[in-house]
Amino acid sequence: MKTSKLTYLLLPLMIMCICVNMANAQEVKYIGEFCFTLTSTSFQGVPDETIQVGVLSYGAGHLSLDGNLSSRPAHGSAVLFGDSVLATLATSGPQSQRSTFSKTYDLQGGLATLSGTYTSIEFYQLNIGGVTPPYSVLIDHGTITRITCP
Repeated sequence: MKTSKLTYLLLPLMIMCICVNMANAQEVKYIGEFCFTLTSTSFQGVPDETIQVGVLSYGAGHLSLDGNLSSRPAHGSAVLFGDSVLATLATSGPQSQRSTFSKTYDLQGGLATLSGTYTSIEFYQLNIGGVTPPYSVLIDHGTITRITCP
């Protein structure tokens, strides 16, 4: 097989472009640990939940959130838009011996205070024979307030 002159010109150019892109790539940076209290405005008497997450930045306003929500593993992501933060956080696990759950939060807040509002949807799977339906869905709204981490 014959190698053309074009190949000898394009190959170094492609390698140079890859190297320039790698040099311009932003590295992942640990931003810190953040804690919040979630207070329901939909249900009376529901205890507040606490979020404690470590935040990684991937550059360009893209963040990764990993930690716990009221002592359950939680993970999510956030995006910075101007002076706002939009985030999604998910958790799941056993609720009791008779049920399991999955819950997702949509969080919105101001970048200056890191406080705002949330909406959550929670699915319960009941492990009780003969119950119809064997699941329930809860939708909640509330406030999110930044607090000092313990």
